[in-house]
Amino acid sequence: MELKTKKVTVNDVEYTLQKLPVREALKLRDSWLENGVVNQEKMYDKLLEHIVVMPKVKLDDFDDLETVEALGIECINFVYGSKTKN
Repeated sequence: MELKTKKVTVNDVEYTLQKLPVREALKLRDSWLENGVVNQEKMYDKLLEHIVVMPKVKLDDFDDLETVEALGIECINFVYGSKTKN
C-alpha cells in the first residue's frame, strides 16, 4: 500500500510528510505517552523519524524550538486530523 504524502513549508523549508496506516499511527502515538502524559522529546523524535520523510531531519538539526513545534503540529494534523500539539 502506498502511503499518502503531503508537502508543507515551515520557516521557508519544504518538508514531505507521510500518513501512516492506522495501526502504526496509534502505536506511534502510544510510544510517546507515559502514564497519559506526553513526553515531548520522544514525540518530536518519533514524528521526525516516522512522518517527516524529506528532508530527513533529527531533533538536533534544529536551531529553535518554534520551528520544531510548527513542524510537529503539521505532522499531527496530517496523520491524526487533530488541531492539537499532543
